[in-house]
Amino acid sequence: MPPRRPDLPAACEAPSPEKIALSSDEYRDMVENLSEGIYRSTPGGRVLLANRALANMLGYSVEELLRKDITRDVYLDPKDREQNLRALAVDGFVFHYGLKLRKKNGDVILVEETSRAVHDDSGNVIYYEGIIEDVTERRSSEREARYFRDLFEAAVENVSDGVIHLALDGTVQYVNSVIEVNTLLKREQIIGKHFSDVWPHPPTLPHEKYRTWAEAFEAVVETRKPVALANFPIRYRNPRSAVETAFALRMVPQIIDGQLRGVIVFVEYFTEQLRLQQQILQSEARYRSLVENASEAIWTVDTEGRFASVNQSFERMTGRTQESLIGVSFWEAGLIAPEFVDLVRFQFQSKMEGAPGRMYEIEIVDAAGNRVPAEITSQLLYVEGRLSGVLGIGRDIRERKKLERELLSTRNHLQSIFDNALDGIIATDAAGIVVGWNRGAERIFELGREEMLGQSVNRLFPQDQGLQLHPVRRGLMCGEAMSDLEVEWKRPDGKLVYLNVSISPIRDETGKVQGASAIARDITERKKLEVALQHLVITDHLTETYNRYYFDQLLEKELARSQRSGESLSVISIDIDGFKEINDRYGHLVGDRVLQESARILKTSLRNSDTLVRYGGDEFLILLPETDQDEIPHVVRRIEGKLKHWNESETFLDCALSFSVGCATCEEGRDFEKSLKIADQLMYENKNRKRDALSS
Repeated sequence: MPPRRPDLPAACEAPSPEKIALSSDEYRDMVENLSEGIYRSTPGGRVLLANRALANMLGYSVEELLRKDITRDVYLDPKDREQNLRALAVDGFVFHYGLKLRKKNGDVILVEETSRAVHDDSGNVIYYEGIIEDVTERRSSEREARYFRDLFEAAVENVSDGVIHLALDGTVQYVNSVIEVNTLLKREQIIGKHFSDVWPHPPTLPHEKYRTWAEAFEAVVETRKPVALANFPIRYRNPRSAVETAFALRMVPQIIDGQLRGVIVFVEYFTEQLRLQQQILQSEARYRSLVENASEAIWTVDTEGRFASVNQSFERMTGRTQESLIGVSFWEAGLIAPEFVDLVRFQFQSKMEGAPGRMYEIEIVDAAGNRVPAEITSQLLYVEGRLSGVLGIGRDIRERKKLERELLSTRNHLQSIFDNALDGIIATDAAGIVVGWNRGAERIFELGREEMLGQSVNRLFPQDQGLQLHPVRRGLMCGEAMSDLEVEWKRPDGKLVYLNVSISPIRDETGKVQGASAIARDITERKKLEVALQHLVITDHLTETYNRYYFDQLLEKELARSQRSGESLSVISIDIDGFKEINDRYGHLVGDRVLQESARILKTSLRNSDTLVRYGGDEFLILLPETDQDEIPHVVRRIEGKLKHWNESETFLDCALSFSVGCATCEEGRDFEKSLKIADQLMYENKNRKRDALSS
């Protein structure tokens, strides 16, 4: 198929010349003021465009940079350029490609490049363009930060002492693994809490100045001097047991840049002594230790439902002592929220009658009147083979209820983000059925949530769009990952939109694909801008004809095609007669209009396969593929006819508009420069004959 001027998509109609000029100025301002470097280069590597940021980054002026070859003068390793071009040939885009560039003074900088290839209708690369960011300092800082972080973690995690980092308000910011091992608490159970909540201190400490841990901490904060405390017992509790330990402790102020940022606590544990003490305690009262130190509340009632015993966890949960409860029935002790009393009585009676027990939830009212959600289980209690009552176990589920509320809040928050995201978000199950469809998807696809939920995702892919949308359908149906895929999609109303689509598989805990999620972003406006920018690059904005840059690109392809096919390639050189005099007499505004009208006359005289170019000033070239010398006169006569009609109908000039024409043919694409010189020579001979005829 012969080359032709690229058609603009329906959603991206080319703007008027005035809008293009305005858009061009705004675009240039935007490019020149970016902090990142912007460039455009030919496929061969010659720099066509560069902004000040890129020139400054490389130590050149913009004018110097425009004379450079990227591969030879800028890339430190030419193989980086080759690898970049290979990636562009496959994907069309390269994102954040790390490489090294050479500055004018020879220094090497680390950069990240995001680039793309711009093609014509035939799929050939017109030019490459990209954004370059200098990441030299950032990479250096990242390496230094990683080094010191790794050094710190290796040092702190491998010492034999426990290490605690406290903020100035006493909140725990960090503990090492030694603290976890010795406290039987996970880091997440400690970090974020006040130290006195994790390790409640005894009434007094064996120290000459500081009687409490808090006093020692406050002294370090106030004096900015370290404090060393002798061995003393610290009591703390974990979810399974109450443990008493002893250790030597040293508090050191953390001063950074002259500012007190916190306190570092070093702890030396006496683990062997503690282990022996624990063994003694376990051997003395194994059963009582299990019951008393259980995290669950445990109690027993007799066959009438009256309390016989309770453990410490029950006392803590209810705020009542065992002495105050003995002999009082469970449902009459004021322990149960009124709306749960009948449920508790029913469960007790059912259990006594031999019914299988089940877990149920109630709310316990503690001594302060606070409601404590609890999960209750029970079983019959036998002594010497006779039924003596019921053993009850209660679990404080405040944390679980809190987590459930937080989970619900998080789910609602995520649902709000999902619903209100500007991008379209779609989720499918393993069968390709739509299970998620947010408002962004409704807006982009103009299909309602009710229309799509429960429907096959195939509904999104009409048959007339099946081929180019096939990767998206495969990703959603099969959970195949893909990112930043640009596609066209036709809405139900026929309007064409451009989308950037990324798809991720949804997997279960075993890694099996259970569906897919897709994010679709409407990039129609960006595409419009790209088309407008491409139009600016290849078009003369005054005459709306192709410019010399486009002619050079097109000529290379046409010569190659002519050589392959053996067909002739002809060229017509056209110059406006007396254009300088028109400018001098009527002014440049009239001169501009003459150029525009001349371009319109020439364009309407050509075939679809011909290409009109404003070659410079008032000179135009017409490239005629598959056209020999015998066919050129037909084109010239059409031009003369259109020009004659224009002169008869237009009146803004008081003189006739005329062209000087020269023609030449290049056989089989050989020596086109000679043919162009011949056409120019004939055109000037034509112009001279006219000038001589007027002067005689």
